[in-house]
Amino acid sequence: MKKSRRLKTIVELAAFNEKKAAKTMVDSRIQKEDEEKKLAQLTTFQEQYSKRLHNNASQGLAASQLIEYREFLYKIGKAIKEQEQVVGGMNESLGGHMAVWRSARHRRQGMDKIMDTTRSYEIRLQDKREQAEIDDRPRK
Repeated sequence: MKKSRRLKTIVELAAFNEKKAAKTMVDSRIQKEDEEKKLAQLTTFQEQYSKRLHNNASQGLAASQLIEYREFLYKIGKAIKEQEQVVGGMNESLGGHMAVWRSARHRRQGMDKIMDTTRSYEIRLQDKREQAEIDDRPRK
């Protein structure tokens, strides 16, 4: 069996691993973007609610209403901090998945080069054999 044929399975495995790593990376990126959208929504909601508090406070609010507004704003702020931590974790996770994909891609590219070199060598070897056969034939 030719060396290139034996290498084919290894190259296919490297390509499979690269595709798998790429899919994981893309899934991670999508999840990170979803978490960033949630953070943006929370921030927007906090800003809107804060403006509403300011507008209502300028028109006069009962102390209990002011306390409720502030408690709710505190809870939103806490949720934003938690979501920022989630987004930070997703950034780290995405970075790790990108590194795994890059490594798999480099491995596959290296295997492709080895395969190309091996095929070229086998073609040159076959050409030499054929030339030797032609040279060894009796001339008419």
